[in-house]
Parts: sequence; C-alpha cells; structure tokens
Amino acid sequence: MGQEKYYRHNFFAFVWHGIFLYVANAFTQITTVQTSLIFLLTGSSLLSGLLLSAHRLGSVVPQLFFVNWVQRSAVKKPFLIAAVLIRGTAMLVMAAVLFFSADPRSPLSLTIIFLILLTFFLAGGMGDISYFAVFSKTIDPKKRGRNFGYRYFLGGLLGLGAGYLTKQILSHQQEFPANYALLYLLAGAALYVAWAGFASLKELPGAVKEEKTSWLGHFRLLKDNPNFIKFIWVEILLSSTGIVLPLYVIYAKSQLNLPLSLVGVFVTAQIAGDIISGPFWGRLGDKRNYRLVLFLIGLLSATTPLLAILLPRVHPNLYILVFLMIGVTYKGLSLGISNYLLEIAPKSEVPSYVAVKNIMQLPSILYPLIGGFAVGYIPYEWVFAFVAVILFVGTGLAARLYCGKSKFKDRLSLWQIMD
Repeated sequence: MGQEKYYRHNFFAFVWHGIFLYVANAFTQITTVQTSLIFLLTGSSLLSGLLLSAHRLGSVVPQLFFVNWVQRSAVKKPFLIAAVLIRGTAMLVMAAVLFFSADPRSPLSLTIIFLILLTFFLAGGMGDISYFAVFSKTIDPKKRGRNFGYRYFLGGLLGLGAGYLTKQILSHQQEFPANYALLYLLAGAALYVAWAGFASLKELPGAVKEEKTSWLGHFRLLKDNPNFIKFIWVEILLSSTGIVLPLYVIYAKSQLNLPLSLVGVFVTAQIAGDIISGPFWGRLGDKRNYRLVLFLIGLLSATTPLLAILLPRVHPNLYILVFLMIGVTYKGLSLGISNYLLEIAPKSEVPSYVAVKNIMQLPSILYPLIGGFAVGYIPYEWVFAFVAVILFVGTGLAARLYCGKSKFKDRLSLWQIMD
C-alpha cells in the first residue's frame, strides 16, 4: 500500500491546515491590515507599497536557495513544519513588539518590525515549495482539487467571522497599536492551530533528486518542457485580471456614481462567489482535468470586465454581479494553476517547477500599477476591454495545453466541454 494507506488521513490534515491558514490571513491581510499598520507607524505610503513588493519578492526569490534542500530530502515534511512554526512565531513576536514597545515608531522598533515581516515572508517561500512537494506526494491525485475546494469553502466561512472580528478590533483606533497587536496574536494562534494539521501528516520516504542543481540550472525546465513554458504564459495572461481588480470599486464610485455603502455588498458578493465555487472547481478538475478548469476560468474572467461595462447600462445594481464573478474566478484560478502544475511535474522535481514558475510570474506584481497608470490617460471602459482581450488570448492558449488525462491530449475539444 505504501503512502496510499494514509491518503484519507492526510486529506483531512491538509484541510485542517488550510482552514486555519485562511483565518490567520483574515486577521493580517497584507493588502489591508499590514499595509495600514506600516502607514500608521511611518506615515509613508511609499513604505506601505514597498511592503507589498517585499512580500512578493521575499516569498519567491529565496525559493531558488531552498529548492535543492527540499528536492534532495527523502522526507519533505520537516521543511513544511519549520516554515509554519517560524511564521506563527513571527506573528507572536510581532504582537509582543507592538504591545510592549515604549515607542513603536522609533527607528529600533521599526527595524525590528521590518525584520520580523521579512522573516515571515522568507519562511513563506520555503513553505511554498515544500508544501507542494508534500501535497503531491501525500494526497490522492484524484482528490487534490476537492481538498482545495473544501479548504476554500470551510476556510471562507470561518474567514468571514475573522474578517468581522478584525473590523471590530480596528474600529477602536484609540487603542493603537494594541489593536493591531491583538490581530497578530490571533493570527499567530491560528497558525499554531494550523500547524497541528501538518504535524499529524503521514509521509513516507520518497524519491529524491541526488544531484545538486545550480540556480540557473533549474531554468532548464523551460527548455526541456515546451508545455511548461506555455503553461507559464497561460498564468501570466490569465493573471492580467490583476490590472483591473483594483479599478472596479473606483469605477463604481467615480464613473457610475454608486454609493460607497455598496462596497460592503460588493465584498459580500465576492466572498460568496469564492466560497460557493471552490468545491465546484475542485470536483470538476478531479473528475475531468485542470486544463478544462483553466479554460473555463479564463472564459469567465474575460467576460467579467465586459460585464463591468455592460451591466450598469441595464441597471446600476447589476454591477454587483461583477464582484460575484470575481469571487468565482479569482481563487478558482489559483486552484487550477496549482493542480495543473502538479499534473505535469514529476514528483521528484515539484519544488523546481514551483520555484521557476513563481520566479517567472514576478512581473505580474506590476499589474495593479499598470491599471492605475492607464486610467489616468484613457477611459476605464477601454482598459476593461483591453484586459478582456488579453484574457481571451490566455483562454485560447489554455485550451492548447497538454493534458494526459484527456483523450484529446494536445488541445481542448468542444466535445470535451459538452460531455
């Protein structure tokens, strides 16, 4: 039986971790909680913005340093355990600094805070490559998507409660920075609860890649596997939805004159789409394949900016459906990308595939800046239409990905969609 006898146990271990990771992220969202904390401490919007770049760079670039360690180890779980413990501890230390520092705005305190966050990001990079290595090895390939789906559904429900609690805690502005410290304390506690899931994982020794690969050597995958390059282009093109994601709310207020009170409704619609669609995408990918999932996600993503243009012309309140579509597609894209990668990557080389893919995606951090810059010179509708074209191109390329699980291996067939 080997590893297969632990599939059921490990399935629940990953779901457990995913649920409480979702909760931890709700308490310390990088785009809201952490950036606002840095702004309140420093008064610098530039440093707040740099935090987002540091998060992406710090999580991705170090993966090339970790990948050889992970691939040459017969058991990957210790790397995963270490990453979660480091991240959880970093959150608790952050809470302590904010609680007990006499002056959290002093140069010393700010230096410590940035070092803590950098440690958190670096541990995330190590955790990412070891996570997929362990996941590909310990979860039944026929149920990987459902695992993601259950995490999105159950984690999303708990995340709603955590998000509401975060709002209540931050509403007490007179208690700054103790209110932020409490959020980091809760996030650290949630990560330690999530750690229990990984601690219970059953992983048997597996295949290793004996030879050490240079940093640049990992990029030979791009030469040796043309389908991998095509897949990377699919993610780059489908991720271009990031150009318009920050613009939808601004467009609603500045161009459609919709009241700001609807923002809460927009957020609820997006979360609802996220929660409801997760199990659907996971089951569809497991039963059929993830090329089909990426194609359908791309099709819906390309339709979304067009709906943003057309729906308000029918009735302004229909604009809410745009955010429902964002919820349906945003996490679905992550689910499809992750699981398609596991379909095409040999188990012993999963860390290399993950690291190279993430490095090649780094330019996408500029997408929100591109959108913000573009609407300063051309109408929102033109930007939406342009991004829709990019997404349709990505959708067409997704249909041409290789799929070993389909009888139409080299391209998606209309009959496969209708079947």
